[in-house]
Amino acid sequence: MFNLEEFIVENLIEGYRTKTFNEYQVNIYASGYMLKGAITQEGFDEVLQAIENIKNPQQDEELEPVE
Repeated sequence: MFNLEEFIVENLIEGYRTKTFNEYQVNIYASGYMLKGAITQEGFDEVLQAIENIKNPQQDEELEPVE
């Protein structure tokens, strides 16, 4: 079955990742969707966290050589 929230969240994240939307646009769109009830607070938080992860990717810690 089609899940509107999942569709919106995934497309907002992908739109930011592909530079279709800038961070400000994604924030405004996500806020609007949440206020209209199309996404939950959890969906909104997922979008914000994904943006932070894209902006600041976790770098793998370098492994120390085994002696």
